[in-house]
Amino acid sequence: MFGWAKASELHPVLKSAILHYEIETIHPFSDGNGRMGRLWQTLLLAKWNAIFAWIPMESVLYQNRPQYYQAIENASKANDSGVFIEFTLSAIYEIIAEQAKHQVKHEDKHQVELSDTQLAVLNALKNKTLSRKDIFAAIGMNGDSRSFKRHIEPLLDEGLIEMTVPDKPNSRMQKYRLAEAGKERVKE
Repeated sequence: MFGWAKASELHPVLKSAILHYEIETIHPFSDGNGRMGRLWQTLLLAKWNAIFAWIPMESVLYQNRPQYYQAIENASKANDSGVFIEFTLSAIYEIIAEQAKHQVKHEDKHQVELSDTQLAVLNALKNKTLSRKDIFAAIGMNGDSRSFKRHIEPLLDEGLIEMTVPDKPNSRMQKYRLAEAGKERVKE
């Protein structure tokens, strides 16, 4: 079985599900066959894509225990691993979709609220590289250090704008431009 898995050119998701199912079917140990199947499935998947090191099949299948056992039983009755493979694909899809939703929610939650002045700064830098003085002139504000700390520094900290001379923040040649995240924010 492991020789087959090593030589097989099947997609790793399919191969991992088949290997898991076969360990369950062969039942080589008096105890722990399910854990061994899930372990090998996780190892094959993690070797294919590192995300599965963080989403182990043990956890995925634990969330779907009744369906997991039913899929094993149905596949055994049919003498066909297809039922189990379909269940595995469905469970993997659901967990990835859930992770993607969580990621989007996480990104949205951490997106900084910008003041009108900060939005004006981003718009002033839309297609230009400007000095500190030029930025404040473009938005019609006094460019003292308090205004800089209140309006420009948060944009730098959030990676929305960047310095043209980052190694020398106080250089008289310093200018500012939109970073990629700032370009995306301006599009919104």
